[in-house]
Amino acid sequence: MPNKREELEAFFLANKGVTIGMETGTHCRWISFLAKKCGCNVYVGNAHKLRSIFGNTHKNDMRDAEEIANLLHGNKRHFHPVIL
Repeated sequence: MPNKREELEAFFLANKGVTIGMETGTHCRWISFLAKKCGCNVYVGNAHKLRSIFGNTHKNDMRDAEEIANLLHGNKRHFHPVIL
């Protein structure tokens, strides 16, 4: 999905109430605040502390997303909720 405000906002509004996990990065701040404003539960994890992602030698976006989902489902201790 492109990092365009209008498209992301439409997606977040259509999925209001879901839990979204992401790692820190260039766009995480404004995207996480937008998702929270649209009614999503948002958690951000420090990319360098998520060892199962950071240390993975077979990194790709799909694997990273699956690992973030697994970590959020099992234990949110590496993530911090977004507060407006």
